[in-house]
Amino acid sequence: MILVKVAYDAYNQQFRLTDPTLSHMFEDGESYLLAVEIFPTEWEKDEALDYPPAEMGHA
Repeated sequence: MILVKVAYDAYNQQFRLTDPTLSHMFEDGESYLLAVEIFPTEWEKDEALDYPPAEMGHA
């Protein structure tokens, strides 16, 4: 596992690499699993999160 910094493009709903030197590590058109660390600041303690189930990708 490696740490890769990405930026989210809300208009296109896509992530892009912020370090182009890592682009050789990824195949065009392939799907990759993105693990995101989130620290909610405005959510209440008892607020339930309702997300659709995540799909697993392969590299």
